[in-house]
Amino acid sequence: MKIKRVELGKNNVRLSNMYYHIRKKIKRLIRTKKLRTRTHTEHIYPSFKTRHNKLKIGMNIGDETMTKEYKEYHPPEEIAFKLGSRGKIKELLKTNNWENLSNVFESGIKSYIEKYIPKYMISYANTEIEYGDLIIGVSDNGDLYGFPLTSGMQKNKFKKLKIWIMRSIIKTLKMALTEDEYSKYANIIIGKIQIEIDIFDKDDSLIDDGVESYITKYESEKEEYERTEKEITQKRTDWLKKIDRYKQAINTMTNEQSIRLEIIDYVKTTTESQLQLIGKTMKSNSERKINNFDVLRNNALARLENKEHITFAPKQISDEKDDPKNIAFWITAFRDAKVYNILKEKPESCNRSRPVCPYYKMFRDMRPMIKRMMDKNGSPGMKMAMLKIRFPGRLNLNNIKTENTENTETKDSGSFNNTNNNDDNNGILDIPLLRYIDKNNVIKYYVRELDLYGKPVTLSNWE
Repeated sequence: MKIKRVELGKNNVRLSNMYYHIRKKIKRLIRTKKLRTRTHTEHIYPSFKTRHNKLKIGMNIGDETMTKEYKEYHPPEEIAFKLGSRGKIKELLKTNNWENLSNVFESGIKSYIEKYIPKYMISYANTEIEYGDLIIGVSDNGDLYGFPLTSGMQKNKFKKLKIWIMRSIIKTLKMALTEDEYSKYANIIIGKIQIEIDIFDKDDSLIDDGVESYITKYESEKEEYERTEKEITQKRTDWLKKIDRYKQAINTMTNEQSIRLEIIDYVKTTTESQLQLIGKTMKSNSERKINNFDVLRNNALARLENKEHITFAPKQISDEKDDPKNIAFWITAFRDAKVYNILKEKPESCNRSRPVCPYYKMFRDMRPMIKRMMDKNGSPGMKMAMLKIRFPGRLNLNNIKTENTENTETKDSGSFNNTNNNDDNNGILDIPLLRYIDKNNVIKYYVRELDLYGKPVTLSNWE
């Protein structure tokens, strides 16, 4: 397909390139003004505070409650596996240039913000509590580990982090409220949100370096796995050799001296009931009742003990194996019995999984590497941080007075803009329940509750 060209002055410019630049410029204009142009609402911003080294990495800050939800940071699994398997993490553990992974850390934090803000912002707003905290960088049992704070996140007073949070809040409110409700209540809700980030730039953490222990554990698990796999492989090889010994050609098997002695011993000791059981199991005709069993057995023994070379013509075995008068019957019954007993001895396969690359597991876990990440060969390394976002609860949002709110500045967030002062009920706002719309367009109303064990859970009206 030929691409048309258009004459623009002295230059020939492809239409596709021209359209590309136009679209790019339009997207840039929309992106810079989208909060204002879509809703026609001038937004205020949540309060934002930073603290330095008020807490310590590794300390416990208490259990989760109705007003506290913890999320421990883990890098994306696919990226962690790719970096670990290709030796990138091993190299970084030596050089400590963790800023090379800034894009990985930033995309991980951004995904956490986009994933968890909608759910917990809505659940706290629908629950009869004063406020609720979403804390990123803390494990479920309250241990503080933080997340890597890149230089890109810290630029321009954490502008990038603020934009991610604000966009997620705006997106959530647009989903949770109707257009009229949004213009009426959005700034009220946003004004009550508080953001706090704790920064840890001193290597005074309470956790130890776990890199060496991870590698040592991996080496021992790998050695144990290889030893077990070798033993099982050897057992299976021996087992297959046993089967092959009795599944070889009848003429070869019958005239092999050691096997001939086994056949004689089998014929001497086997009872009619045992013969029928083996025949039934192996689905052969030897399961039927045999008349004159002892006489027929003695005749077969006489021929076997004669040490004569026994040879069967083609198709002779299939024609004679069902008649006890023929020696082929006893030889095939012996082989069926042997194979049946060997099959019962089949060794189990290795049920242990192969040990996972330790560098992938360390990077995914993050805990063992924190000590090294914060200490760059004796000088300060990567900073760690804990992000706390405090959302208003139902008690904090109900019955908000709207009189003179345009000229009133709040302590946390500044003035409320575009607030309707002509509400019913003497200027009292009753903010509706916030709804969550999932990918299947199902409307849910998340709330915060305690389960049977007294632990806080976030449930929807569908659960």
